Amino acid sequence: MKNKRTYFIYFAGDLFNAKDLLGNAAMADAIFRVSNGKYKCILPQDLVQDKARPKDIRDSDILNLLSADIAIFNFDGSELDSGTVVEYMFAKFADIPALQLRTDFRNGGDCVNENSDTVYPPWNLMASFYPRSEVLLLNTAQYYALVDEKDSFKRMMCVIENMANKIVPVLDNLLKTKPLMQKKSKQVIYDWLATMPSLNPKTKTKLKRILSKK
Repeated sequence: MKNKRTYFIYFAGDLFNAKDLLGNAAMADAIFRVSNGKYKCILPQDLVQDKARPKDIRDSDILNLLSADIAIFNFDGSELDSGTVVEYMFAKFADIPALQLRTDFRNGGDCVNENSDTVYPPWNLMASFYPRSEVLLLNTAQYYALVDEKDSFKRMMCVIENMANKIVPVLDNLLKTKPLMQKKSKQVIYDWLATMPSLNPKTKTKLKRILSKK
């Protein structure tokens, strides 16, 4: 029997407090479980070292993002996390399929068109409308209210499980999207992506080796 492939997902988003860190870890685990091991998330919080220099942390994040098969970007908050937006654009430059996930029920941004029935993403229009991207809006408060469980921890885990069941089919759809980057352009684009961030030599060499196999 042919071995089932595991796809690696770069899971971008806030990682600055207990709620961020624990929520990211729980969601990553749920995605792996619900997908039966098809999708394994790479969490930037697991890559960070306390004594690492800021540039080394950035270089590591860029390396892991561009190495991924797909990326998930947590677009929560009244203002999107600037680092997450930068990572999203890197993914688009590299033609990486991307899920823009919002679990925040608040509205925001400047995509609203009062004369249209179209539902636009509730964030800045400059982070919208890119190809090979899917938007998934999940109202966490609503999910939480619908779960019939008195134990708060079990209730929250049910919410995360239910949300993962919505996320995995979207990832499946993203996998089916055809690459936009032409084969004849790959080498030039990948060379530029490895050169432009001014990565340290070791990371740049590793990234070029990984990109050459894509």
